[in-house]
Formats: sequence, C-alpha cells, structure tokens
Amino acid sequence: MDGVSSGALFLHFFRLRGDGISHYYPVDFGNGFKEKWPDFRLEHPAVVVDFLYHPEADWWLDHHVSSFVKPMWQENFVADKQHSFAPNEKSCAGQVYRFLEREYNVRWPGHFKSWVDLVDMGDSATWPTIEAALDLDSPIHKFSTIIDNYIEDETRIEYIEFKKQVIEVICAGQVENFISSPEFKLTLDKGKLEQEKSFEIVRNKFKLEDKVAVAREIPENLHEGTSRFIPFAVFPTSKYQALVMKTGGAYKLRMSKNPWTKGPWPLNLGAIAHELQVGGGGHDGIGIMRFTEPNLALQKLDEIITLLNTDG
Repeated sequence: MDGVSSGALFLHFFRLRGDGISHYYPVDFGNGFKEKWPDFRLEHPAVVVDFLYHPEADWWLDHHVSSFVKPMWQENFVADKQHSFAPNEKSCAGQVYRFLEREYNVRWPGHFKSWVDLVDMGDSATWPTIEAALDLDSPIHKFSTIIDNYIEDETRIEYIEFKKQVIEVICAGQVENFISSPEFKLTLDKGKLEQEKSFEIVRNKFKLEDKVAVAREIPENLHEGTSRFIPFAVFPTSKYQALVMKTGGAYKLRMSKNPWTKGPWPLNLGAIAHELQVGGGGHDGIGIMRFTEPNLALQKLDEIITLLNTDG
C-alpha cells in the first residue's frame, strides 16, 4: 500500500514536469532480496521509494529505521533535493507528499491529501480504534486486500502490470471506482474469510504472557495481512504481540506495539530487529526478522518476549 502510493505521488510529480515513468519494479524485503540489494544494478534515472537505500538511486526516499544495508552507506549519505531519509515519518507516501511539496512547491490535488492521510494511519498503525483497523469494508482496507491478494508475485509479468494499474488508479483518484469492480468480489470475500480464520487461530494458539500476546508455536494458516491487529482485539490489555509465521520459504518473527493501550513504549521495535539481525528492521511500532530455520526463529522469539515484558 505505502509503496504503490509513493509511486503514484512521484508519477503525478513527474507528469507535472512533462516526464513519466517507463518501468516499474515492485520489490520486497523477503526471499533474501535485502542481502542481494548491494549488488543490484539500477537503470538510470532510477527512483527508489519505501525501500532500502542504494547509492545508485537518482531519487530515494524512505522512512524505515533499517534503510541502510551497509553502515558505510549511512555514514556517507547526504540528504538533498532528491534524497531523503525520514524515520519519523508515519509513511513513505506521507514523506514523499511533504518532501515534494516543500522542495518543489507541488500543489497536490485534493484526492492525494485525503489518501495520504489514510496511508499514514495504515502504515503507522494509528487507526483511532481497533475496530477501524479491522474494518475490511472501509475503502482503504478493500484496496489493500485487493492489491495484496488479487495477483501473486509468482506470476511476475501480470504482477508488475497490476501494480502499474494500481499506481495509475491512485494517481487519478479513482480508488472508489476501482474497489467497486465486480472483478474483485471474490478477492474481497476471501479477505473476510481469512480474517475470520485468523481470529479463530489467535483465540486458540495465542496466550497473554504478562504484557505480550504470544504464539509459542508457529500457527498454521495464519494470514499475514489480516492477522496484523487481531491479537490486540483478542487480548485488548496486551502492550505488545510477538509470533513466528511461515511465509513462503522463510520464518518471519513479527513483534509490534498495541497502539490502543496506554504507553509509554520506550522500545523502537524496528531498530531492535535491525540490531539483532542482519536484514531485520521495520518501524518504531513493528519489528521484523526472517529466519530459514524454525528453531532459530523460536529461540529468538523467547529472547524478544523477555525484552518486551521488561520494556528493554
């Protein structure tokens, strides 16, 4: 959601200048791609948003605390009118919106402002209520369900073309028309079913250990997207959640803060993940680490639970 929204903002900006975007390359942190990133050669001019820093990028904006694969890259990084690192931003889309407004005096159409406000809430998990966070009938949740599930990454050509279509939809302010298409009804219905299954799995497999809602075993068939906030709905007094999920060929350890309980939260979870593992990262409120072996992931989970229960 954040990446395609950032892409739509740049597309609008370039069109204002009489330019465009010739190729789109959706990228992801999984499947060892982060480790391969330093050797990746970029075509020019290259724009990289909501992803890792690369010294060859002509434009680069990101807000993840783990944006720099190499310490030397961070030491040598210089912010300018085409490069920005802003870990305090709620989303990369919000970062791009405000950066281009500030540096290039862009006056955005109204639909961009309302959309960026929603992406800010979604990416930073600052929905006003847990009910709003789980409302799959809201336009932004419908949109997210569609772009995350309609076409799988394995069909690469179709996947890229679909993401390109999604970027054009956001750019044109046509999200409502897009999500209303009968083409996506099965995808949206499946999203609701996955959410129901995730609720059942969390009720059966999670337990509250002091401040942390925990799954000590790797839950089978827990949907990654729809399950993000469910532990906080099932355990509303929890301050954090922590679990290991099998995604693709890897085991993902996810820890996150419950934004609907009272703080303080002295820990930056993305920074912790980045410190504990090469390739780990995230935001202040969520940390992600990936493992090839389930036992290693569960061992690290024990360490994380202790850390969260003592707030560091």
